[in-house]
Amino acid sequence: MIEDKSLLVDEPTSGVRRYTLNRPASLNALTFELVDELIEELEKLRFDLSVRAVILTGAGRGFCSGHDRNDSAMDVDWLDRDFGEVQRSIAIVRRMFRVVPILKSIPQVTIAAVNGVAAALGMSLAVACDMAIAAESAFFTNGFRNTGGGGAEAGLSYLLPRVVGMQHAAELLFSSRRTSAVEAAEIGLVLRAVPDDELESVTLTLCRDIMAMPPLAVAQTKDALWAGVQASGFEAALDYEMKGQILSFQTEDVKEKRAANAEKRPPSFKNR
Repeated sequence: MIEDKSLLVDEPTSGVRRYTLNRPASLNALTFELVDELIEELEKLRFDLSVRAVILTGAGRGFCSGHDRNDSAMDVDWLDRDFGEVQRSIAIVRRMFRVVPILKSIPQVTIAAVNGVAAALGMSLAVACDMAIAAESAFFTNGFRNTGGGGAEAGLSYLLPRVVGMQHAAELLFSSRRTSAVEAAEIGLVLRAVPDDELESVTLTLCRDIMAMPPLAVAQTKDALWAGVQASGFEAALDYEMKGQILSFQTEDVKEKRAANAEKRPPSFKNR
């Protein structure tokens, strides 16, 4: 592994590919560069029969804290400077969200090893994996808490109710409260919560159990599970979330929420 890279790639055991988000100073907040790198790596797996299971985890204290707000999309060369604000927002959101469908569509089983905070897009990444195991010190929260914008992103409004049920999903999305790893395991947000120092060993044990099964049978089973889950339209959910986020970020109340967070005071909303 090259320690100064934002994405570390290794094989902790034969047949298992591990991707470690490596921006610990920002709790592994995602940049466009990091997302592009992760997507490129995942796409290679479609034709790599030597890899049977994929682990997604984070370096340091965090799993992923969401999109890095200091990663200014306005300055990157792929974005047309003639775009209006709405078109610019759509391009930004679509580019960042591309990673989630790929986690579902590659033939390998994907496992999130949630070693710390999983917030906003980080929570979406954990839920998008086929399974998630969390360290007991980890916790989950969606994007509402800090931004005040749409409370679901990258397919979370579609996937979360199918993981925890409609009422738990509604509470987590509407309140944006922190959910501990222990509670996450109780409601089905993660497969299980384990002591921090056992996260790697438990995850690798699960990988070995998967690799004891016929590869094609596992891949076909994953296809069947996902086909059943997406019967009501995953792409439609992505579009609803995108429109909701873009509209909400234009409001005065979202600006007030951000100002209140920065000033450490309760927000005063005006419904506009």
